Amino acid sequence: KVYHVIAVDRFGAEGIAEVWGTAPDLPPAPPKNVRALYQARSLFNNKYDVTLSWTPNKELDLDGYQIYSTKQGGGDPIARNKVDRKKNSVIISGEDPILEGQDLVLRQYFITAFDNTPKPDGSRDESPMVAAPLPQ
Repeated sequence: KVYHVIAVDRFGAEGIAEVWGTAPDLPPAPPKNVRALYQARSLFNNKYDVTLSWTPNKELDLDGYQIYSTKQGGGDPIARNKVDRKKNSVIISGEDPILEGQDLVLRQYFITAFDNTPKPDGSRDESPMVAAPLPQ
């Protein structure tokens, strides 16, 4: 990119210079207004579908979204679906609750945005995780 830098000294004289540079490699902003709709699939088993939706990110170098899940109440999130940048929702079908002691608990879902400009080590820039709300 070309940046135009204008400096003004204490006498009011202006100096203008063109500077070539690259923008810092920053992660994209996280998705906003993340929602989750949990729906039972059947009365005969515990499987469910979850629809995740969000307000799309408008950054030009956005490459897509990464969905993660973990058991409700904690644990290390596991990478699940990658979603194209043009979409603002995804349906994850046929999920099983997690057995925790005597209880079945639903998975918690998270989403990040990632861009198409890799870091110097080759990994992608990814926004902080945003948790989708659990059903009440």
